[in-house]
Amino acid sequence: MWRALRRVAFWGSWLAVAVLCGSSGWVSRATIVNYTVTSVTRGQLAVLSHEHWAQYQTICGSPNATQTWNDTSLMRFVFPPLSRAGVSAAFYAWNGISWYVSDMGFLSPTPYGMCKGFCQKEIYATLQGNYAFSDNVSVLYDGGGDWPMISFYAAPFALSGGFPSQVSIATQDTIADRDVSSAAGEHTPDSIQGIRNAGVDGGYTTLEYCNVPILGGTGSAQTQLTAQVVVYANGTIIMRYASLPDTSTLPEYMPSTGLIYSKTLRTVVPTPTTANGIVAYRFDPVFDGCAAHGDASVCTADTGGDCVWCSSTSACCASTLASAVCPRGQWTTPASSTAAFAPQKFYDVTVDFNGVFRDFVSTYRDLSAVDEFEVITGWDGVLFESYNSTFLQCRPGLSCTIAPHMNSCNPIMDTCPNGNYTLTILGLHSNLVWGAEAKAISTLTSTEPDGTPLCTSEGCGQGFMLKVTGSRLQTGSIVSTTFTVQLFLDTSGMVDLVIQADRVRAGTPLLAYPPMRVGLVRYGVDDVSSVMIPQGLLRSGLHVRFVPLSSCKDCGLNGWCDKVSGTCQCQPGYHGSSCVACPACWTGSKCDDGINGSGTC
Repeated sequence: MWRALRRVAFWGSWLAVAVLCGSSGWVSRATIVNYTVTSVTRGQLAVLSHEHWAQYQTICGSPNATQTWNDTSLMRFVFPPLSRAGVSAAFYAWNGISWYVSDMGFLSPTPYGMCKGFCQKEIYATLQGNYAFSDNVSVLYDGGGDWPMISFYAAPFALSGGFPSQVSIATQDTIADRDVSSAAGEHTPDSIQGIRNAGVDGGYTTLEYCNVPILGGTGSAQTQLTAQVVVYANGTIIMRYASLPDTSTLPEYMPSTGLIYSKTLRTVVPTPTTANGIVAYRFDPVFDGCAAHGDASVCTADTGGDCVWCSSTSACCASTLASAVCPRGQWTTPASSTAAFAPQKFYDVTVDFNGVFRDFVSTYRDLSAVDEFEVITGWDGVLFESYNSTFLQCRPGLSCTIAPHMNSCNPIMDTCPNGNYTLTILGLHSNLVWGAEAKAISTLTSTEPDGTPLCTSEGCGQGFMLKVTGSRLQTGSIVSTTFTVQLFLDTSGMVDLVIQADRVRAGTPLLAYPPMRVGLVRYGVDDVSSVMIPQGLLRSGLHVRFVPLSSCKDCGLNGWCDKVSGTCQCQPGYHGSSCVACPACWTGSKCDDGINGSGTC
């Protein structure tokens, strides 16, 4: 055990070095709206040329393998990088990420997992998720797939470190002169060129499971999987299968095969079996055509492409992808679909990955022995134009509310599964706890008129900065990343966040279960006026700034702001200054609704 832990410590140091070596080229690459899938059966493969992409060429035992694991016990603690050459690719709303090798039949976008072992949701276990997934929600609760992955055969395997020498997991980096050809064509991998040209856009990485036994199988010949997954820098993904285990003892939704980004962005395919005869899959990306528009006017003029402009990122995207790559309420809506009563908008939001963590002389507090802590700003902070407080009550990950008496989320292990936060700054929130070295440092500081922290004294207002280090996931893993969050807010109501996952490379997705939440919440995360940052932007190094708009005061869940008069109005069927619901009126009568209405029938 201690030998394994020493190796884990070494591996953790290697990952820390990767932070310095990782490329930031992922910021500007195109996103993917869908994948086209091509399958090949054993009968079809027999008549294809030897160079066809579906043909199986093993790297098991090859001297050209870049990495080989005969003992995968370390993967219980941390997932190693798939590519030593730095090959990365776009994956749905992520503009280019690196992948990590698990011993459970899938690639993870993070070096840590959702839990320790093969995660399976127990009934009524709100804070547990499933690795397994299905396109049948009646078979698996909510479809499963609660962790993004490239899954070629997601299932629990019997890898304990004591298996025969022919059992292994291997990878091979190939720096190619050209990308993989069309699905109908052929592709001959170029000879391996080591790991030179690290980080180049060309090339691909192959992962192979070599005779890996499945958990609970009976009979050695029926328990082993030999299969490959190949990730190309151009976004193409290929899966090949040489031998399949007998999985009759597993639930019907295992093994699971496909691409999982979220509950709505996923491509689920039938897992290869002897019965269906599938021996290869190919997933070719369909890129977002709107991303080519670099100007807002050109973007919104492309109605045929159904394009919208995200002001937060200054980027164009397909409307079907907007909620995955743009903060809520921050993209243009075509005039033809504009609601009669538009949701009240309180903030302009900008997102980049250029945030800076500040060093400052400050008040220091050890958080390792507390559940939550309170900070005094010394002045009235403002959220959503109407709510003031001189203090913040904060929980792990830096989730801070100015109105704890109004929160009705009934937290479970420091998280609100139903999202019923009220007047809360979600600096970073999930199932997080303070680590052994967690601490908070805070200070009163100055701010320039444009909101830049720590300015000179000329023309500066007052601000408050809080930096929290050492929050970690409650995953049960021995090795877990920690998070650093910096919060800055000033007397105008501007909120500025910088978020980093420690010891991982820049751009690594910020993932957890329940899913990470970042944003400003008014009356719950589903409130259309709450500003939530989508998963596609939640990556280590994230910098978000919320700049308050001059508008009406808070008009409530059922109100809207008349910008011409600067006053609140109620939506039809609601009345009074708080826009409460009208009673059910008898037939032929009508409620006296509106901001000045009495609510009588």
